[in-house]
Amino acid sequence: MQTVTEGLAIDVETTGLNIENNEIVEIGLIAFDKEFNFLDSFRSYIRPEKEWSIQPKAMEINGLSIEFLRKQPRKFEVNRFLLDWLLEHYNENKISLMGHSCLTLDIPMFSNLIGEENFKKFFNRTVRDSKIFAQGLIDSNKINVLNSHLKTLCNEFGIKFGEHAALGDAQATLNCYKTMINL
Repeated sequence: MQTVTEGLAIDVETTGLNIENNEIVEIGLIAFDKEFNFLDSFRSYIRPEKEWSIQPKAMEINGLSIEFLRKQPRKFEVNRFLLDWLLEHYNENKISLMGHSCLTLDIPMFSNLIGEENFKKFFNRTVRDSKIFAQGLIDSNKINVLNSHLKTLCNEFGIKFGEHAALGDAQATLNCYKTMINL
């Protein structure tokens, strides 16, 4: 029997924080089951279509260069592989999404990337935001950390935290969430 995908942990790296003008330059997705166990992953860099929108601070944070990004596949090429990958994980129940502080940037930009029709086809309205969940645990004194940043949570729970890359951040988010639900 094949394990059913319950959800996807998502993280994106972008050319900036403006949903209308900036673009995804890296996407990382981790498929997980109902017990939050890793099933599969998808990662791709994406060549930006609007180089004028690239914010130097964003490139500094995500460690990517325009020279590197110019060699990456275009949005339409990534979409083809991404939609095929999503179809592999789709079942009659729509998939939920999980991210860290994902409601204002990651998920809207992901929806823009794959198109609203595809987004509605694959995903239900359930979004697990690990930052909001962590803040609730901090407020109720279930964890004692200074803030709900992903790096802070990873340090608290002994979870490996990488170099601010999309797939690593998606994996760290999933691991933090799984730890927090067991507190």
